[in-house]
Amino acid sequence: MIKDKLKGYPKSWGLRRKILLSQERNRIALDLHDCCAQDLANVIKRLELCEKLFKIEPARGFEELKTLRDNTRNILDRTRQVIFNLRSPEGELFDLSGKLISYIKDYEKANNILVKLDIPDSLNDIPSTKRYSIFRLITEALINIKKHSHAKNVDLNLEYDPDFNLKINIKDDGKGFDVDTERLSASKYGKWGLIGMQQRAVSLGGTFAITSRLQKGTEVSFKIPLSEVT
Repeated sequence: MIKDKLKGYPKSWGLRRKILLSQERNRIALDLHDCCAQDLANVIKRLELCEKLFKIEPARGFEELKTLRDNTRNILDRTRQVIFNLRSPEGELFDLSGKLISYIKDYEKANNILVKLDIPDSLNDIPSTKRYSIFRLITEALINIKKHSHAKNVDLNLEYDPDFNLKINIKDDGKGFDVDTERLSASKYGKWGLIGMQQRAVSLGGTFAITSRLQKGTEVSFKIPLSEVT
């Protein structure tokens, strides 16, 4: 995949190779964080809950364990998807619309959060090389809502603009937060939520913006160029 990208740049091959390798490492790190690290951390917390429940309410502990079993299977499926996309750099088989609809259906059921999805009739205009990363960008934002916002409703909108960019807007009705304080905390303690979304957007050649007010919810916006630079 990287070698293909490097064709046509003989004069600055060394520098471009280093840049692309760095981008590839960052992409893999983000994918592993999104699908593995976060989910496995949640598995540990749920197992600790099961351990406590078995001591006081065995029946409830057993039900929690069955739910955890299903969640762990989903983690395995997502991990396999990451591996598949590493092996399939063009991503031509990745159905972005279908994956989003399926993910949101499971997300709503698991988190009791209603997601209103508004997408174009077709997302086939999105280059195959960018579809999976855009999917991870959106799911990372939804994971952050689940973990931090206490929201009950989310509006998720995807649209094309006249300049052939994909605009993604995700707005929740959660508790909100101070953006400047959170950015400082993310930078200081290496938190991956905001950093991960920003890095993924930049890796796609796009932009990332976030606005939030206490008790007024949070709005996250991305603009991703769809033209392929050759």
